[in-house]
Amino acid sequence: MVVTSVWYFACWVCRRLKIDDDITMMISSAVFICGVSAAIATAGAIKGDSKNYLM
Repeated sequence: MVVTSVWYFACWVCRRLKIDDDITMMISSAVFICGVSAAIATAGAIKGDSKNYLM
């Protein structure tokens, strides 16, 4: 229950900040799973524009 709550909270914060949907999913998954490895896996899974992830 805590893990799901953390994902929804991270998603809600990103949407309040008007962050792109692809990046919102990547950030939410990275926060609730384990960090960088989850972000890399999610970025590959959503097949978003790689220009968005280069910061």
